[in-house]
Amino acid sequence: MKIFLKKTLKLIPFEKKKRLPFFISISLLNTLLDFISITLLVPFIILIFNKEKAENLLNKFLLIELTTSHLIIGLAGLLVFYVIKNYIQVKILKMQSKFIYSIATDLSKNLINNFLFGDFEKQVKIDKGRLIRDFQKLPVVFATHILMPLYLLLSEIFIIVIVVIISFISAPILSLLAFILIIIGTLLIILLRNKKTAFLNKAIAKSYKDSLNQMMNIFNGYIQIKSAKTETQFKAKFNDVNKKNNTYISMLNVFKQSNIKYLEIFIISIVSFLAIYIHLNDTKVLDVVLLSFLISAIIKLIPSFNKLITSYIEIKANQHAVDILNEYNLISNTTENTAAFLDKIELKNIRFSYDKKNTIISNLSFQINKGDFIAITGNSGIGKTTLLRILSGMLLPKEGQILIDSIKSMSHQFNPFCSFVTQHSYLFHGTIIENITMLNKDSIDFDYINNLLNKFELTDWVEKLPNKLETKISLDSKTISGGQKQRIALIRALYSKPKLLLLDEATNQLDKQMEDKILSYLKALTDIGELTVIAVSHNKNLINYAKSNFNIELNTIVNHE
Repeated sequence: MKIFLKKTLKLIPFEKKKRLPFFISISLLNTLLDFISITLLVPFIILIFNKEKAENLLNKFLLIELTTSHLIIGLAGLLVFYVIKNYIQVKILKMQSKFIYSIATDLSKNLINNFLFGDFEKQVKIDKGRLIRDFQKLPVVFATHILMPLYLLLSEIFIIVIVVIISFISAPILSLLAFILIIIGTLLIILLRNKKTAFLNKAIAKSYKDSLNQMMNIFNGYIQIKSAKTETQFKAKFNDVNKKNNTYISMLNVFKQSNIKYLEIFIISIVSFLAIYIHLNDTKVLDVVLLSFLISAIIKLIPSFNKLITSYIEIKANQHAVDILNEYNLISNTTENTAAFLDKIELKNIRFSYDKKNTIISNLSFQINKGDFIAITGNSGIGKTTLLRILSGMLLPKEGQILIDSIKSMSHQFNPFCSFVTQHSYLFHGTIIENITMLNKDSIDFDYINNLLNKFELTDWVEKLPNKLETKISLDSKTISGGQKQRIALIRALYSKPKLLLLDEATNQLDKQMEDKILSYLKALTDIGELTVIAVSHNKNLINYAKSNFNIELNTIVNHE
């Protein structure tokens, strides 16, 4: 449990940790109000059981006679107290809930920050289904099924301790008997259900991941699934894993809700015993007060012990969330890459591999000068895309050096002077202008954008759209052709006015006429030194525009100039 708590605290952002003492304090206040409410019920319980003893109690301790007006005042006071108490507790509940779920928000934000600014080499090895689960669902699971239950455990243990102490002071023998029975019942339920809880913990985590992966398969492989006419098979596969996930969640829900049913047997036995004790014994006024307090306390302890068991099962069943989230080495501060490409980039004896067995690039050396237009060719899988990733700064070589203007590059952050256009043009949910500016709304240069739209022959298409540049498009929109997507991606890359443009098969969906027009435009920019282009392609037409042509052979680079 100690290791689990340390892992849990590690996930809570520092600013939130500083506020924990305050929220623990108000949770104890919340519990204290519950305890006071139990105490105030005692006289009224005595009145229900025995009016005469209630009158004697008032006469002895408050020196007043029980009258209708006293009863009305007492009930009114009790009602006012409960109204104020519940108002305060609702406010506390809102504050606590907002605080706990703000931790989930911060955790998701930190995970996204970790992905965007973390080590690209590690990110590419994680499947997207897992990332969606970890970034979106697990922070909510952490808040709902870890932090909330921990809060309940703390508050309920606090009230149980107070009740137990007062009960043992006032009626040690009866209290000892009552609480032994309750503890035995609670421990039996926990022990009998511990194994199944551990099973559900693993089963829910695995089945949810499998369900997400199947969804990703369907979304990403829509055309291939339709082409192979295997819709039924993919639907059945998704239904199978999703059904398992929902079945396990249903089992856990029943598991939690059934605890109270077993615990009630023990509690009702104790209350019955106390009721018989009061009825058969000629108890004194003070004894009646104590017994009434015990009955009130035990009635209150029914939900408390149920919450303890439920919270324990909740935490055990969702412990995987804490373990998985701790696998991420969350970055609190990121180091900004300030490299500037003013003259040249040198690669010296570069070696790179994604694993220890397969070397992709070995002993690779070449120089890129400002204003170069370099074409890189080679067989598929030979390392062309990997080389572009190294040049972008996303990957660091295992051996060798990268010198930018004679300064060694050590950052795995994306080079700020660089734009990268991949062979799969990425468009996201948003407007066309948002896709071009990548949500950078500061001083949008519409003149430059319109000039690029005109150069790439997209002006007429944009003008025909219902909201022009403000027209919304969906993720990888099927209503936009592959050629249009590539041109939007190229405009996006050029909009940031990079000094180095990396192209990975970035024109392979354009007809020759359009490709020639774009390559001519890029070559003109390199001729005046405004841009340097490194382009990977199987298209021999590219070589006609390049100043240098390199081919990757046997894990290294050969100049075919």
